Amino acid sequence: MAAQLPAQEQLSIDETGTKQSNGKAWLWTFVARMFTVFAVRATREAAALTAFLGEAFGGIVNCDRAKMYWHLGRLQWCWAHLKRDFQAMIDGGDKRAKHLGFRLRRATCELFEHWADYRAGKISRAALLRRMGPVRPRWSVCCCEARNAATPTRAARVGSCTSIASGCGRTCVTKGSNRRTMRASVRCAMR
Repeated sequence: MAAQLPAQEQLSIDETGTKQSNGKAWLWTFVARMFTVFAVRATREAAALTAFLGEAFGGIVNCDRAKMYWHLGRLQWCWAHLKRDFQAMIDGGDKRAKHLGFRLRRATCELFEHWADYRAGKISRAALLRRMGPVRPRWSVCCCEARNAATPTRAARVGSCTSIASGCGRTCVTKGSNRRTMRASVRCAMR
């Protein structure tokens, strides 16, 4: 199955630290549409990804924002990580970051309310896209503010990562990599 990974259109990938033979190791998880590959490797570096995906992986990768994924090109950021960053901005002491965190969290909640209606069959895909129309500009404004935030590191990190959700078409934001299979639909909703 590992040999089939490079041919996948979309993969959710995550890694977590573990111990192996009294040393540090990394458990890598590759979730494809029809199968999952688990592998223990001695490194968390991009070389481990290249060993599984090759040099020219053309699919979309759903992941956290760790740097070893950035060379893959077509990425979807994990909503669970972004939501934690938004909450940390709210909980932090910086007034500007707190206000921005509230606005980002509100837009995220709105997005997932629309998604829940769509998933439950209450609205059509066309209605989902219509409902997302007003959310996207608010999201874009927040992303620009976060990107331009001078002091709060987390706000700047959120801005640099979430700005791609606001419309480049190559990279979008999705909910947690190994949690649920809703990534493609959210990607479509954000476009």
